[in-house]
Amino acid sequence: MPQLRPSSATPSPSWSSPKMSVLLETSLGDITIDLYTERAPKACTNFLKLCKIKYYNFVLFHNVQAGFMAQTGDHTATGKGGESVWG
Repeated sequence: MPQLRPSSATPSPSWSSPKMSVLLETSLGDITIDLYTERAPKACTNFLKLCKIKYYNFVLFHNVQAGFMAQTGDHTATGKGGESVWG
């Protein structure tokens, strides 16, 4: 289950400091996700509420590009699914 913790990341020059981070535990290691709650309040709220109901537990990463990004959160594992707490 993701664990909430204060962020210790160095902020990017064009972004304000993240207000919190989520620790995503995977079978290949942990990933720290910084949340910029002031820049994207609805996206952060949606993500945190989905974490709270364990929506992301056992969901596969459907797109991984080394040194660039990893995408998850889609229970269909196609990149076309996913949910929002707002419907």
